[in-house]
Amino acid sequence: MNKTQKNKAGFTIIEIIVAVGLFTFVVIYAIGITISVTRAERKSSAIQAVQDNIRFSLELITKEMRTGSEFDLSTNCVSVLGQEITFRSTDAAVPYRTYYLQNGTLKRIKAVSLPTGCSSAQDLTSPNEVFVDVLAFNLHNASVVQATECDGQPTIVINMRLHSSEVLYGVATTMSLQTTIVQRLRDIGGVGGGSSC
Repeated sequence: MNKTQKNKAGFTIIEIIVAVGLFTFVVIYAIGITISVTRAERKSSAIQAVQDNIRFSLELITKEMRTGSEFDLSTNCVSVLGQEITFRSTDAAVPYRTYYLQNGTLKRIKAVSLPTGCSSAQDLTSPNEVFVDVLAFNLHNASVVQATECDGQPTIVINMRLHSSEVLYGVATTMSLQTTIVQRLRDIGGVGGGSSC
């Protein structure tokens, strides 16, 4: 055997095992990072969907309730008191509004008169992206006669809890919120306002 043949010797079995082991470790580590990034992206998308649905719904509700009047915790479309609210808006053509929860979706009805028809309800939250678990309306000072505070100005406290679609996003993200809406009509029109306490 000459020197040329000796110099062409291959890798030893230990070198091959070490090389394969290092390569496997790097591949598994890269796959783990990819899976983590994918989960984080899905979680971010789920949070964004929940926030978008909440933002759109509450902005619309708040806008109409601040200038509304004749608030009533109704049970026209639901059976539990406090899960539905009806009031008169400033829209002269279609003055009545009803908000309620049905099958995980926040619904809105625009009606010319009361009682409103539940079949004409529109979805405010996307039924495919998010599910509303809790919707509760707490009405305070609905009229001057029933006022428990000095000015009798109506306030509505809304409690909501909703979660994202686990089927769509692969992960369920839950959010809870509470907001208080104060009717502006009494401040603007002076009805019941300006009393001294």
